[in-house]
Amino acid sequence: MRVGTEESRPDRLPRNGRPVPGLGSAWTAGWPAGRVHTAGCGPLALAVVGDCGADDQQLARALEWVRAKDWRALTRWPGSYLTVARSGETLAVIGDLAGQHPVYWRTETAGTWWSTSAGALAALDGAPVVPAALAARLALGQPDVLGQRSPVVESLVC
Repeated sequence: MRVGTEESRPDRLPRNGRPVPGLGSAWTAGWPAGRVHTAGCGPLALAVVGDCGADDQQLARALEWVRAKDWRALTRWPGSYLTVARSGETLAVIGDLAGQHPVYWRTETAGTWWSTSAGALAALDGAPVVPAALAARLALGQPDVLGQRSPVVESLVC
């Protein structure tokens, strides 16, 4: 499971969570540290979590793609991995194309929370999971292609 937010809220850190180096608002929980690879320089940061075919040098060179906000280029390495990239104020969270690392999110007045686990995201403050939307997502494996909202977790305005 991976969890993060655009707003740092230390009161909502995941249990047994470890921060992702260079991305202080992203954590891993239950994921081996050896499967988390990062690169960063100033306002640019990149992390891949999972089985990614890119080595450290390729990740460092990919910071140019992050600077250009060429998010698609960050999905071209072999493997199954989650990508988290920051270019200044912009944070991109990209699940893998096969759906092994889905991304769920919800917004609230404090910012946008995201996770690879709908249940963990809902548990942050008891927001309900929408069972029909979760079933459709699991059966069809299709994300919200318009990126307007996560179809699984209802947003609660705080």
